[in-house]
Amino acid sequence: MSLRNCKRCGKAFASLTRAICQDCVEGMEEDFKLVREFIKDNPGVSMEIVVEATGVKSEIIREFIKQGDIKFAEHAGPALECRKCGKPIYRGEYCIMCGSEIADTFKASQRAGVKQRQEAPKPTSFSRSYRDKKR
Repeated sequence: MSLRNCKRCGKAFASLTRAICQDCVEGMEEDFKLVREFIKDNPGVSMEIVVEATGVKSEIIREFIKQGDIKFAEHAGPALECRKCGKPIYRGEYCIMCGSEIADTFKASQRAGVKQRQEAPKPTSFSRSYRDKKR
């Protein structure tokens, strides 16, 4: 275990993997339950109303949305922005266009890598002579 500072509160704590302390984890769980229950009881509300009613910061609610834990009604308006182009989005980190572009780029790079691995290197005169001596 290593000693770390919590990214939320700054308190020192021991952990191998987590970036936030146990107190903040429990606080986030409480915030999540509060927000989820409010949205369940008041479907179609905007994020601004949820922030005002629950007292949970909008940054925390946005994190819940990015993780896919909470969804707002589409008519309530988008609560996030695409990381690439800044277009308003309802969930995730990228809009449909940017996500598709990133996926296409990834697929193209994967295909190029597979093609390179499939092509065997052409033997040089040295490798041919070495191989012939070994036979």
